[in-house]
Amino acid sequence: MDRLTKFAALLLSAVCLVSLTGYRKLGTELSDLMVLQTVGVDCTATGYRVTVEMLRGNQNGTPDNTGGGAVTRLCSAEGRTVADALYHLPLKSGGKPFLAHNRVIVIGGEGLRALPEALAFFTRDFGVRASQLLCVSRGCTAADLLAAKLPESDVRGEMLENVLTEAADHSVVPAVRLPDACNAFADGTSALCVPAVSVAGEGENVTYAVSGGAFFGHDGRFAGFLEPDVTFGIALLDGRLRGGSLTVPLPGGGTASLLLVRGKTRVDVTTRNGTPAFCAAISLVCDIKEYGQNGANGRDPTAVLTRAAETAVRERAENALSLLQTPPYGDCVRFGMRLRWADRTAYRRLSPTWEGAFRTCGFSCDVRVTIRRVGDATFS
Repeated sequence: MDRLTKFAALLLSAVCLVSLTGYRKLGTELSDLMVLQTVGVDCTATGYRVTVEMLRGNQNGTPDNTGGGAVTRLCSAEGRTVADALYHLPLKSGGKPFLAHNRVIVIGGEGLRALPEALAFFTRDFGVRASQLLCVSRGCTAADLLAAKLPESDVRGEMLENVLTEAADHSVVPAVRLPDACNAFADGTSALCVPAVSVAGEGENVTYAVSGGAFFGHDGRFAGFLEPDVTFGIALLDGRLRGGSLTVPLPGGGTASLLLVRGKTRVDVTTRNGTPAFCAAISLVCDIKEYGQNGANGRDPTAVLTRAAETAVRERAENALSLLQTPPYGDCVRFGMRLRWADRTAYRRLSPTWEGAFRTCGFSCDVRVTIRRVGDATFS
């Protein structure tokens, strides 16, 4: 009887304890979070304006497009710093920013100052996705880029991620991820080229397009935009050529289109009379996609096309480096780091004044193009 009484008393105490205890969340629910897809950062007179694209979620926190409307929505806030602006977002949206799924960080090209300052928050926050891509808006602010009138069912972050990935795969401009931007200015000699994105099209055909790159000096300051021809040359010199197409003018007046299958760049460094000289050996393997029949003028078309392709690639690489050696641009092809690996003594001597030394260093380019596939009917 005593044992049964004790059990009943214990059960009664448990019921009273549960019934008298109020409900309180023990953690953060997924539905309380702002699942960010894109973050845009614009400089203002007093600090920064942050514009984010977040998923529209249902009560379970998952994307909800059952009504056929927009999958995402935009929200913006301002602050003295990027972190301050992000902390102000819950006052407008009612949710906590969740950066682990963010795809792209867009830096506004209008009034842009130093890149390290704009990325300071993302480089220190432990919840940031390290694989997210960086780009700079060209011809508009980051907020305007995200507010472009795209189809409602499209996620802007996904579109930007796809456009930047394809641009890197086609060697339009090398992709830059958050760790790349953090490490680019660590040695004090390297500059950085970040893909530039603009709004293209009108009406229902509005979309995003990569339009060259944005150049940041070794101190992280914005210097200007580079055209796609230059960014392609940077990919050649930096060894980040993945693929893409190459249009080659032929001696007979025609043109040929080549598909770049793969490429490799080796840079040899020598020092003469205290001045470094760099020799880039570029090897490309290509397929012929289109060829003008009158381009060879009776000569061996394969040999003519190979020489024409080598000349075109050499000119693209030399023109890109010539522009980079002109102020206000600099070494975004990591020649300073290559000098460090080849001749540490020369690097220690030149690194404090590498911005000027880079503009006077020697350069030569050796290009070898291999035509892998020509097709049976190409030269018939």
